[in-house]
Amino acid sequence: MSPGKRSASSSNKNISISGDVVDSVVINGDNNIVNYFKGEYVSLKEYYIPPDSVFQRVRTEDFVGREWLTAKVDAFLNDPQRKSGAFLLIGDAGVGKTSFMAHLVRERKYLHLFGEQVPGQAMLQRALQSLGSQLVTRYQIDPYKDRDTLTQLAVFPDFLERLLRLAANTLTDGEKIVIVCDALDEAGTFPDGNVFGLPNVLPDGVYLILSQRPVNVKLPNIEPLNVKLEAQGVDNLQDMESYLGGVAKRAEVASQLRAKNYSDAFFIQTLKEKSLGVWMYLHYVIKEIEGGSRAPLDLSELPTGLVGYYAEYWHRWRTNKRGEILPKWRNLYAPILSTLAAAQDAITVERLTQWAGVKAKPDEVQTLLGESWRAFVTEKTVDGKKVYAPYHLSFRDFITGKVDLDKLDTQRANIVRDLSERTVAAHIRIIHAFEAECGGQWERLVAQEYPRLHLSAHLNGAGEYEKLRILLTEGEEKIKWAEAKEQKEETYAGYLNDLGYVWGYAEREQNYALAIRCMLIENSIHSLISNIFPELLAQLGKTKIWSYPRCLMTIRENSNSYNQAESLRLIAPNLPPQLHPEALSAAREIKDEDYRARVLAALAPYLTDELKAQALSAVREIKNEDYRSRVLAALMPYLTDELKAQALQEALAVAREIKDASILAALVPHLADNLKAQVLQEALSAAHEINADKDIYGARVRALAALAPHLTDELKLQALSAAREIKDEDDR
Repeated sequence: MSPGKRSASSSNKNISISGDVVDSVVINGDNNIVNYFKGEYVSLKEYYIPPDSVFQRVRTEDFVGREWLTAKVDAFLNDPQRKSGAFLLIGDAGVGKTSFMAHLVRERKYLHLFGEQVPGQAMLQRALQSLGSQLVTRYQIDPYKDRDTLTQLAVFPDFLERLLRLAANTLTDGEKIVIVCDALDEAGTFPDGNVFGLPNVLPDGVYLILSQRPVNVKLPNIEPLNVKLEAQGVDNLQDMESYLGGVAKRAEVASQLRAKNYSDAFFIQTLKEKSLGVWMYLHYVIKEIEGGSRAPLDLSELPTGLVGYYAEYWHRWRTNKRGEILPKWRNLYAPILSTLAAAQDAITVERLTQWAGVKAKPDEVQTLLGESWRAFVTEKTVDGKKVYAPYHLSFRDFITGKVDLDKLDTQRANIVRDLSERTVAAHIRIIHAFEAECGGQWERLVAQEYPRLHLSAHLNGAGEYEKLRILLTEGEEKIKWAEAKEQKEETYAGYLNDLGYVWGYAEREQNYALAIRCMLIENSIHSLISNIFPELLAQLGKTKIWSYPRCLMTIRENSNSYNQAESLRLIAPNLPPQLHPEALSAAREIKDEDYRARVLAALAPYLTDELKAQALSAVREIKNEDYRSRVLAALMPYLTDELKAQALQEALAVAREIKDASILAALVPHLADNLKAQVLQEALSAAHEINADKDIYGARVRALAALAPHLTDELKLQALSAAREIKDEDDR
């Protein structure tokens, strides 16, 4: 079925959720189990990224408190003055943003994206596929139910906006679509667009719950409701006190407190002060206390702050009791840690061992990651293989040196400096591994996903700016890396993202020649797109040399209105139906109203009724009356009776405004009999109102001539009367 309003009766049921969110199972008010990923939608399940690893990491089952924050979310969602909008939670790393967002998803089954699962620019399309699969299945959006369609359309910058509008069309009164997007600062951003591809305008009934660290992120122009989650805020500390009160009563903790005569109140106050209000600190320290590794417990010896904790912990792995650096730190521990931080995605033990350049057996590394360092490493299974990544962004920041060292003593600050330098070395080793694999012909790596997505990031992290410059800006006839990526991804967007590393380097070094080179490359890509003739583009699509999504992307990136319109007109007959919404969207973006009107008329025969309604809406956006009237006439034969009535009213308004009734004549053959008489009478009246003495352009003549074949005998007499008033004998 096509998206449409659901029956009102369904909205009156008390919707409750049951089962694992991974399976998207819900139980509605009648206790009927619904699995969204089934039937025609089962193929989309592979695109959904379940939040299991996030739930496990933040231990959602232990979540407590945050009633004040939940109340703010509910007040936002239930504000009768707010038809849609965004709620933005802002806080430093480790203060519990993800825990709260995961709690909302787990308890309320909101649609979701977690930035830690799809980090960076390279994972942007994967993120949209996951959220898209949730929207399509939850709201039964038929045009997108095919997995290939979702893959093809997720590359378009307005993909999410279109899906949200289709989903919103299914809502009944009072229903809402709520989407949780966590860690925006870790997510990718569309070129000239927003983080996660979020739209600038939300349909009524759509609400976003967002979170990020206090850094610059390209947000939609929605004016979100900003709520700060401050580590030292009263509400946060009260939540922490409540949580620690429960921890103090756990058997493993209570026994140690009694052994040292610590009161619960002293324990709570000490950890509040030592943690500086950062929940990630509690995560680590409480786990150590419960495990007995700090027995006998000495609260005065606890480190201060999360960075202080990391430094103290890894100091124990780095040195012996005499303060000497352990050989295994140099030869195994530090290389593994720094390589784990340098990797741009979760990786296997085998790849980690290879890139770290260590001689340890895989079993030894596996034991470190899966047991000894379990609290600091995330483990998940991808394609049947276990892969590993840093547990939390704050830990990666510690390893890479993106932390404040002022409050650390020299010995512990040196740990951070050591790991930071080793992370650069890890990037270099990774680059050398790929260079050896491809023999210096970098473009050969494009077939592999990891180097295609992350090679430039590693070159940048390694400080290999000359190699980066050559890779991304040099070539005898063409830049091989750019062309290889474009062939694989069917867009230059990924390459232009890579080019940003060179551009950033040029700006830092004030290398204006290199900055100009980057600018010229970007401009030449846009110029290349503009110079693809419509006939050539149509043949590329028809012969399947290019996919039609690639054709549409090229059309949208073209700045020439004629080329855009003509290309759309030529590919329209062969365009797969699932791409018609994208074609219509591309048509609406054409700046020149004349060409926009022409292509809207050309697309009309191929559109569904729902898309025809959108096309009619696009017609209303055309300010020029002549162009608007022309496309109205072209659309009329393909419209439903309901849409014809709307088009008719639009045409009548245009006819009165420009005093030209001839446009109404074009509509008459496509109208039902009961409307024809009304339109003809309106048209004759409009023709009669044209001043015969001032009609130097022959508007009355054109109108009467066009209407004549459709007039009844009675109306012909009225037309004859109007014709007699025409002064020019030839016209008369």
